[in-house]
Amino acid sequence: MMFRMTRDIEFIREIMLLLEKELKGVEPVTGITEEGKTLMEVADHVQQLEESGLIEASIVEDGNGMPYAFCIRRITSAGHDFLQYAKNDSIWKKVIGEIKKQAIPATIGVALAMMKQRVTEMLNLPKE
Repeated sequence: MMFRMTRDIEFIREIMLLLEKELKGVEPVTGITEEGKTLMEVADHVQQLEESGLIEASIVEDGNGMPYAFCIRRITSAGHDFLQYAKNDSIWKKVIGEIKKQAIPATIGVALAMMKQRVTEMLNLPKE
């Protein structure tokens, strides 16, 4: 039986910010702990980041197909793009507030598109 745990977009951001600090040099990241999160929840979010193309990682799954261990090798170019927007607290809070207000899905793609839109609006750039 395989199921997907609930996506926590705030936790996704926390992991990416942590990886930006931790992935220095050649040592991969194999352990991330977060108060209130089980190892399976952390591994599931790492798997979501890998599936979204934001990181390169190896995921180990149990007999039920649930992730329980991981080895994160690097942040991809798309991951660095996500970080450039997501580490700006003002932009992040506005986007998350809008997602909650409009009750729209908090996917990585939606969050990234909305962050890009906010920056475009802030700089008065023409929309793509």
